[in-house]
Amino acid sequence: MEFYSKMDDKDVEAKAKAGDPLAQTRLGVLHARGQGRPQDFAQARHWWKLAADQGHADAMCNLGNLYDVIEEHPHDDFEAARWYQQAAERGHRKAQYNLGIKYSHGKGLPRDMTQAGRWFRAAADQGDPMAQFNFALQCVKGDGVPKDSPMAARYLKLGADQGDIQCLNSLAILHATGDGVVQDPVRAYALWTAAIRKGGTQSEGNLRHLTSTMTPRQIELGKQAAAQIL
Repeated sequence: MEFYSKMDDKDVEAKAKAGDPLAQTRLGVLHARGQGRPQDFAQARHWWKLAADQGHADAMCNLGNLYDVIEEHPHDDFEAARWYQQAAERGHRKAQYNLGIKYSHGKGLPRDMTQAGRWFRAAADQGDPMAQFNFALQCVKGDGVPKDSPMAARYLKLGADQGDIQCLNSLAILHATGDGVVQDPVRAYALWTAAIRKGGTQSEGNLRHLTSTMTPRQIELGKQAAAQIL
């Protein structure tokens, strides 16, 4: 589990005790990881709460994670959503994504796909590839947002350019079917090949089917295009 902080460990405990929210957040991370001290989630929560009370978004997101996904800590969807909300409103990218998940699953909050789309898009616009995938999926389906396949393709491309497997796979589907983009089997071949290369086994069947419909020249062009994808 990733915890967030923006500080090195020099004099961190003294700075935390002096009230520095950056140091408090970092000290909480060290306790949560058991780094340089025994793992202690109660201490992590203590220091993150102090930092969060000073408006520190990383600490708020860390508290959300603590209540959401840490098996060694009591689970509480309501508390997780509350902390994600506070961090998301302060522009924290990962908290925005996590809040979108909470709204889309109806955990800790009433299920609301419009709100999910709002927060997925906020995180997507800050470059989060998982949020780019989730918002694009909403656009394809028209689920909580207007149906807009061209917009879905734009967000999937942003994630695919970062190497996200789900975005590569889904963008390939759009190119294979011509949904929101020009139908282009060569591009679809390249994207599915790249997804498989990164471990995306769900793309294998799609690629086999597509290959059966392509000419040898198209397949060769697809291989060349795939080699250009990071």
